[in-house]
Amino acid sequence: MVPDCETGAFSSTLNCARRAACSADFAARCPQLLEGTGLGPVLRGIEQDGLWVNRELTPGLPMFGAAVRENGELRALILLHDAAGEQLSLYYQNMFRILCGLAETAMVRAGTKPAAKQEVRV
Repeated sequence: MVPDCETGAFSSTLNCARRAACSADFAARCPQLLEGTGLGPVLRGIEQDGLWVNRELTPGLPMFGAAVRENGELRALILLHDAAGEQLSLYYQNMFRILCGLAETAMVRAGTKPAAKQEVRV
């Protein structure tokens, strides 16, 4: 999920985020937009614990969520919508946290990498 709507940036008052990428299998099941009541608990969980876990199994909300931050600012959300009940254990939470940290590092590096110099031969 990436920032969308009027604000263009994540904040505690953000009321919607647009899906930027999704696997083909889940495209029909994952919402294109996460709005209002769905986004609020996810952002609060991420701000408080660094990770959202849908422990109440609320329908329509992702099972896991983490933030991609650049210089302390939220730039994107990584959300996992499909997980079985036994996958809500601390083991899976830590695995998701580690994988999201790796993805965050790669995304931030890709966004801040200087443009490659083109070699021109005459």
